[in-house]
Amino acid sequence: TLDQNQTEQLQHVVETTEENSNTVYDVTISTDDQTETIPTEIESPEETTFEANIEDINEISEGQDIETTVEITNITETIQEETTTIQIENQNTGELLKEKQFTHELEPSKTINETIIINTQQGDNGSYTATAPTDERIDTTTFEIIEPPEFLIEITDTNSPITAGDELEITTTIENTGGEQGTQQIELQTEQFNTSENITLDAGETNTETITIQTGQQDDGTYELTTSTVSDNDTTEVQINSPPQYEVNIIETNSPIQATETASFTFEVKNTGDIPDEQLIQYDIATVDTGSIWVSLDGGESMTETITFNTKEANQGEHVTTVQSNDGSDTDVFTINQPPKATFAVQIPENQTPDKVITDDSIEIPVEITNQAQPDTTTVTVHGFDDSSSKEITLDEDESITQTFTLSTNTTTDQTYTITAETHN
Repeated sequence: TLDQNQTEQLQHVVETTEENSNTVYDVTISTDDQTETIPTEIESPEETTFEANIEDINEISEGQDIETTVEITNITETIQEETTTIQIENQNTGELLKEKQFTHELEPSKTINETIIINTQQGDNGSYTATAPTDERIDTTTFEIIEPPEFLIEITDTNSPITAGDELEITTTIENTGGEQGTQQIELQTEQFNTSENITLDAGETNTETITIQTGQQDDGTYELTTSTVSDNDTTEVQINSPPQYEVNIIETNSPIQATETASFTFEVKNTGDIPDEQLIQYDIATVDTGSIWVSLDGGESMTETITFNTKEANQGEHVTTVQSNDGSDTDVFTINQPPKATFAVQIPENQTPDKVITDDSIEIPVEITNQAQPDTTTVTVHGFDDSSSKEITLDEDESITQTFTLSTNTTTDQTYTITAETHN
């Protein structure tokens, strides 16, 4: 069977006898398409002097050395000298792989052995015939040079992208395109990982192998991954993502404040990983306020949140403020100060009260009242003539008013009395 334009040489050996000597024969070769005839004369044989026998040659792989022995014997009864030619020929192309000649002078029935070593190389695979002709006698042996194991490898799949800490899986297809069974090491390499395993394949066999690598939490990155055999390699890119990582930072507060004022603080949450995630962010202002919010962020995304809360006088002091995620926390000190007490000043204007009064009467006393601090309420009481009068006064910061207080002069004693105005704050 031949492809188009293909040529193949065939050798056909026909044994003859002495009876065929000195006769011309027509040798006819025919195909379905053509016939050719060549006249061939068989001559009388000359007397054979040496006989050569070639040791059988076993199947070998390209690149190996062929070593065979030729046994040469003088089969006459006299001392003879003869040259023996050994030829190694490709059966398909007729190309000589090796030719070597030996010239010997041998006594009758004497035998000598010669060793032939032939170096083969890549591309020498095929069927060969080793021939040792001596005069009219030919000894032959046939053998095969086969392709050595050649493992071709291809990366067919990976489970990339994965998250750091997970297993990375690389699926490869390995085919032995050589002519014999072999075992080779399958190696997987990146700048971060290196692993290998051995595989045995028959000639022409294909197998699928999945290589697994355990990654670490710090192995995130993009890697060029190479799988290789002795004969071949293939490369692909794999992505190992960093796991979700929520960093929290308190970035602003309105500390310090005074008790009863509204407190606030602002914190930032950032997912420094590559993978989206949702986490519960908890915050705590010791003994004052606690709470939590759910935050969902893509990889690299951030958000800010401001928390406000009312304070009481009982909250005075320094408080540790904490914001916490599953992966970290941040703290700050929040100060709540005691509010300043209100300071009310009272004054009875000069020349605003009579110098003398009569008994069983009443007198009106004007009092100027000033709030010298923050808004507040106080009680102002005016004393005099064994009587008193009180009023509750509410004033803003720095506000002043004048209020009139009425006292009864229920006294029967003629004497000098003192009128006093005071606040209770």
